[in-house]
Amino acid sequence: GGILWMLEEDDECREEDYGEVRIYVKCKSRFDGVLLNGETDHTGLMLWPGRLAVCNWLASVELRGKRLLELGAGCAACSCVAASKGALQVVSTDCGNLDVAAINLRRNCAEQCNIGTQKLRWGLDSPPDTNFDIIIASDVVYPDVSDENLNALFITAKQALSSSFEKGFFIIGFIDRGAHRKLPRRFFSAANKAQVSSLSTLLPLSSSLPDAARDTKLFKFFFDSSSNPKNNDDWPSFLNKIALEAYPDILGPFPSSIHKNLVQLEEESPFPPDISLV
Repeated sequence: GGILWMLEEDDECREEDYGEVRIYVKCKSRFDGVLLNGETDHTGLMLWPGRLAVCNWLASVELRGKRLLELGAGCAACSCVAASKGALQVVSTDCGNLDVAAINLRRNCAEQCNIGTQKLRWGLDSPPDTNFDIIIASDVVYPDVSDENLNALFITAKQALSSSFEKGFFIIGFIDRGAHRKLPRRFFSAANKAQVSSLSTLLPLSSSLPDAARDTKLFKFFFDSSSNPKNNDDWPSFLNKIALEAYPDILGPFPSSIHKNLVQLEEESPFPPDISLV
């Protein structure tokens, strides 16, 4: 299942035809270069490529009766897909303003869906519940993200699933935009520390995705029930397999000690130039 987007971008509305699911989303079409400046920060209100990939995955699966939590929701486009498909509950969270997310959720909510928004800072705030079935996040990690925030992202997702480890899982999609490609190894180290389980996998992308989203890596993580974090870089074989499948060109089998001694040669930009949704 694809998505028919009805986008209200910068007070202009247009259609994007990706298939069968019809979504009306207020968002930003352009990144204006203003970062982390209170209410003028529009980065979270854009339909970044990883967000499109997660939306298309949601459109392809059965969500009726499921409870879903979105981390770093921004404009809540992913939550809107879940709400429109009859999920039992959808909660959009972000550390920033959630007014646009709330508007979008109300526009797209199926009659039986319980929707909500909540401010949530990874590692600082507790998730709204611990028995969600699906946690989602899209393009919330980037080259300059700290190891602390990467670890907090996985731990927050694990906490929100802690009453449903047998069936619950974490979907995350993102594009590695770093010039030196350091993010993937740090990302998988955070996943290992949170004790993802051997059921985890790399997901295929939808053929209906626009070109801008084709480089997205889409992962499905399950967690072990242990609450004791791992503190080493020795990944289990299943995680090595997923990492090498996703990034065969940059995650070759070399000792973690070498990785620790790698030197950052130049500053990496956390955000890409303007993207096209078509």
